[in-house]
Amino acid sequence: MDYERNKLYFNPIPAQDTGGATIAIIVGVIMVGIGIVLAVDSGSMETASIILVAIGLLAVIFGCFSISSTNQFNKDRIIVTDGEIDNVVTFCMSEFTAQALDKLGLDDSQIKEAPPIEFWGYNFDSGGLEKVGEDEIRRSSNVAISGFYFSDKAIHYYCRDISLVSDVVSERTEEYFYNDVVSIKTDTVEEKYKDRVGKEKTYKYDCFMLCNAGNETLKCSFRNFHKTKETLNAMRNLLKEKKSGIDVIIELLKKSKAP
Repeated sequence: MDYERNKLYFNPIPAQDTGGATIAIIVGVIMVGIGIVLAVDSGSMETASIILVAIGLLAVIFGCFSISSTNQFNKDRIIVTDGEIDNVVTFCMSEFTAQALDKLGLDDSQIKEAPPIEFWGYNFDSGGLEKVGEDEIRRSSNVAISGFYFSDKAIHYYCRDISLVSDVVSERTEEYFYNDVVSIKTDTVEEKYKDRVGKEKTYKYDCFMLCNAGNETLKCSFRNFHKTKETLNAMRNLLKEKKSGIDVIIELLKKSKAP
């Protein structure tokens, strides 16, 4: 990952303005014109006329050189687009499954109960850099990627918080036995922010919540809910199946112990 290039997305190099050089050219042209008029009126190139023409020509030359240099600078400066940052996140997602299974100590054969759920969201609460892109999407330099994997007895959770502008990475793992999961749900959260021109707008993102029997709630944000909806429904159905199966086993154990 090119951290320095990514930094230029959030803190871009500003374009240089040619306004001052343009004014210098205009003033130079005026001075040359005045010098020529004075020379014509006097019938000869007097010292004042020569000085005016010389200074005017220097101003014009300086202005032209400055405009040329500025245009070249603006042409050569690195501009990182919204799409480039999105591609960086996509690349991180492509490596995520292997990283998750390695950290959890699992392999594909152990997580066959339901399709894995993997999603990501920008983390705006961790003090990273922020920017509202040309596409009006609010982005952060900190990204949280989450994954849920389903074995025969438990839900395995892995979260990887990464920075797009440094090599800082933090990881977290959890294991939730099916019978300990009380509920799962999604919600839409709204936050206020200022767009590129300083106008206050509302940023909406989806939040996934899993609550266990210990009244602990796991929260993680994600984008593109419509792409995740089917797998979340599969997760809910799996939980119902597992819980109903466990309830049946408990009932049978109670009956076997009855006198």
